[in-house]
Amino acid sequence: MANCGSVSNGCGALLDCGTCRATEVCGVVRPNQCAPTCTPTTCAALGAQCGTAPDGCGGTLTCPACPAG
Repeated sequence: MANCGSVSNGCGALLDCGTCRATEVCGVVRPNQCAPTCTPTTCAALGAQCGTAPDGCGGTLTCPACPAG
């Protein structure tokens, strides 16, 4: 089910499915679906000094390499 952007009507034309609210973006997670906008966090904000950490938006941050041992 499309709720934003444009999709084919099956006859060679496009249907306008509308736009997302100001706090959402279209098509980032799934085509023609609104999803919340997200601002990834940082290693510093998380207090992560090394290794990997979730970025808060479904991705992974790569922080500096951890010292040996």
